[in-house]
Amino acid sequence: MKILLILACVISMAASLAIVKDRRNASTATCIRKTIDKLFSDAHSITFVTDYSEYCDDIVPLELNRPVFVVAVNLHPKTVNFFTTGNDFIFCVRNVDLLSYASYLIGHLKWSERKGYSDVRVLVISPGNVERMHDQCWKSLLYNVVLLSWGSGEEVLSVSNQFTEGNNCGERARVIEKESCAGSVNIQFPKTSNLNQCPLVLAVYHKSRFNYLKLVKSCPDVRYIMEFLMNLMAQYFNTKYVVHVANREGDIAQFIEYNKNISIFLYADPTAPANIASQPVLTHSIVWIVPKSLPVPAIRVVLLAFKSLVWYLIIFTFVSTVFVWWLIVGCQNRRFRLEDGLDAITNVSSLTILSSIPVMPSSFLHRSVILAYLIYIIHISCAFTSRWIDLLTVPQYEFQIKTLQQLADANLPIYVFSAFQRYQFSRTDTNNDLYEKLQQLLIPCRTPDALGKGIMNVHDYRNCAAIATYQDLTTIQMRMKDKIDVGKIEDNSITGAHHIKFAYKPNYYFAVHIGTFLQTLVESGIGPKQFNEFETEYFKNDIVEEAPDTVVLTLGHLYFAFCLLGLGLAIALVVFLVELFTGFMFK
Repeated sequence: MKILLILACVISMAASLAIVKDRRNASTATCIRKTIDKLFSDAHSITFVTDYSEYCDDIVPLELNRPVFVVAVNLHPKTVNFFTTGNDFIFCVRNVDLLSYASYLIGHLKWSERKGYSDVRVLVISPGNVERMHDQCWKSLLYNVVLLSWGSGEEVLSVSNQFTEGNNCGERARVIEKESCAGSVNIQFPKTSNLNQCPLVLAVYHKSRFNYLKLVKSCPDVRYIMEFLMNLMAQYFNTKYVVHVANREGDIAQFIEYNKNISIFLYADPTAPANIASQPVLTHSIVWIVPKSLPVPAIRVVLLAFKSLVWYLIIFTFVSTVFVWWLIVGCQNRRFRLEDGLDAITNVSSLTILSSIPVMPSSFLHRSVILAYLIYIIHISCAFTSRWIDLLTVPQYEFQIKTLQQLADANLPIYVFSAFQRYQFSRTDTNNDLYEKLQQLLIPCRTPDALGKGIMNVHDYRNCAAIATYQDLTTIQMRMKDKIDVGKIEDNSITGAHHIKFAYKPNYYFAVHIGTFLQTLVESGIGPKQFNEFETEYFKNDIVEEAPDTVVLTLGHLYFAFCLLGLGLAIALVVFLVELFTGFMFK
């Protein structure tokens, strides 16, 4: 009898526990549905990551009114197929370790998609310790998290913003906002755009251009980022702007990786993937510095009036006219004499220079030749004179390198800053012959001073070239004692423009907020306007291109005319001596 009573009590207790469990499951299911409808109202699908524990098995069949993709938390990341690129997840895990692994799965997914955690929203369902679960989410770079727990026997929703004052900028989840799931669900994902005076750290290398300790008061790009942009960003996110100066360039990446605050650094690699770098903060054009061609001597400027073929035709016409003249005189006199040939040269030269001759021949043939040559030489003289004035008043130079193809063909060594070479010339499989040829000609300079010496060599020796951003070149010129005169080719076609970006941890959750801020800055026009003001102030003492003065012809322009006069007098003297000699011989 006692045995029967004991069995009846056991059966009654089991039935009571089953009823309690069913009620708890029903309550949890209702809470989950309400929470999902509130948090994921705009979600097209949800990825459910489960450890297949007992209470997780009860959640999977729930009708959630949207596609649900189920993934086991213990699968290897490479074998996981999420079937979706959505950003909405539900984690059902029983402890912190499994939560860490579920976060790792999300990290693998977002890495493969080259996206960050910024838009990832996670509902964590777990009976684990609330504070430890929120701490683990922060360590896993998950911040848009709502936790559903029932450790106290009641379903409770909680969020924790790492930037809440009591959480000491993410050091520990001490301030947690909780809400019972018994009534309506009002909880929302935490907003991470308000940093509540937590540090916003910009890491710079102490030897870089952006070492604000030395350059913040000078260069416009440095002032724009260090003085204007970062302070404006600090106000926008309600944060405290801090600069971290690293002693070694490699220390920056290590600092960024382990720093728990919002940390960014400056990056200039045009091939940087979108998941580690922002949109361009500043864009500089690329300038190729080439030797400036030498001025053409004035005596050679005369020859530039016509092409070589025209000069050959002018000389041929002169010789032909002299020969015809001499031939006509010889036929009329029935003999060909040397003095007649010299007279022909003198007369044709007089027609060429003065458009007149001392004595007009009576012969019709002579007059026909003179008239034809006179019309011809007047047109040639007019064309020559008009072209001559332009050539004398505008400086003329020898061949000038004006394109990158001409620079590559010249085979000049090209000085380049080593960091610039690493970022802009890092590609090896471009299938671009011009790119590869220029890449082979590069000579890296480790410091800006070394690049400055290279640019000075372009000016002094004219046997090399250099490449820099427009602003770097201007800064180097302003620091030089001597003014340099070099040719400049602004061309981004090979290297691409020089973009300065903000870089951060891969798949950084705060990247979307930085991108929104930069986009707003550009669209509002505030950023470009401020940078132009800094540039105007900086370049007001720049090496200004002087406006060309009115050109006054000097002896340097016209000395060749006196040379021609001397040559004419010398020829006249020779002709006179020849005539004197022939007259004496044939007398």
